[in-house]
Amino acid sequence: HGNQTSSVPKHYTRYLEKTFRRKLSLYGTPIRIEYRTGDNPYAGRKNKLTERQVSKRRRLIKHHSKK
Repeated sequence: HGNQTSSVPKHYTRYLEKTFRRKLSLYGTPIRIEYRTGDNPYAGRKNKLTERQVSKRRRLIKHHSKK
């Protein structure tokens, strides 16, 4: 699973196949690497700040506006 799986280079896929074959002693066995892309579970969700984070943000904004 991951992001941008369509942009994984072919040479990296070959590297993975060779490494798995060598480390797992799968000589003569065909190996297929399948990349899966999932949706972002946090897409569209607004970040809710805690009271402490809100007060810190206010202090920082107040401090930067004085300069």
